[in-house]
Amino acid sequence: MIYEIANHKPRCANADAVCPGSCFLVFASPDEAQAILPRYGLPVRLTETALQNRSMVYESHEGFEFLCVNTLAHRAPAAAPGKVCVYFTRELLLFVSRQPENTQAMLCDVLEGESASLSIEHLLMLFLERFISGDPAALEDIEQEISELENALLTEGKRNAVREIISLRQRLMAYKRHYEQLLGVFDMLEENEDDLLSAHAERTLHILSNRADRLYHAVLNLRDYVTQVRESYQAEVDISLNNVMKIFTVITAIFLPLTLIVGWYGMNFSMPEYGWRYGYIGVIVISVAVVVVSMALFKKRKWF
Repeated sequence: MIYEIANHKPRCANADAVCPGSCFLVFASPDEAQAILPRYGLPVRLTETALQNRSMVYESHEGFEFLCVNTLAHRAPAAAPGKVCVYFTRELLLFVSRQPENTQAMLCDVLEGESASLSIEHLLMLFLERFISGDPAALEDIEQEISELENALLTEGKRNAVREIISLRQRLMAYKRHYEQLLGVFDMLEENEDDLLSAHAERTLHILSNRADRLYHAVLNLRDYVTQVRESYQAEVDISLNNVMKIFTVITAIFLPLTLIVGWYGMNFSMPEYGWRYGYIGVIVISVAVVVVSMALFKKRKWF
């Protein structure tokens, strides 16, 4: 989709109209961008390289800025594309992605609004703002998920939470890498080497950079929270294992004297009890007494 920005108002235009002399906002696929970029002397290879690269990219060239940003996996496909390349000049703002309609959806309301008063740099700032606008809610959902997992582990006796903890750590690691790269892009864009951004746009970009930095630190805090939950879970597992070992120890301690008695009477010696009328009953009584005394002693000492 192509919009011409005339008198700070967007209006639809066709591909043939896109040429130096007017301001245009373009949402294009890689194939469509190949026909537009040469008109402004912009290299196509940047897009081809960036779309194959997993990292975010920022390059400052004479007369234009190029950046490529990645969308986090949690975002719905209808809300934003997976990877967006941006060419930014004084006359052109070109978004290149494999799903250009999703990029357009991020700015659809301002482009179709009757009271819109837009410029190229204003549209770029709006895009960057909306690029991270849904992340606070997503991080709150993750925090709630961690809190519910902690509650299940500590109060509901949930077992086998290893997969949930690993999944949370992997998701937060993806967030961490995302914001590290995004902060790098914002820092380089703030340098404004070609003076393509006005003072107002620089202030807006600084605010967005601070917002991304806060989100980055929120991710670090959530990682610490997950670590605490993991340690609590490990402590619960250790306590459970200790309880099992204590039960086995008590059982072993109770039956050890009985085992000794069995060993005595298993020897090939003539014992006095063999000739005693109540010898068999006496051994039974002694065995029962050993069990009762042992259990009473363990109970008194609260060993079980």
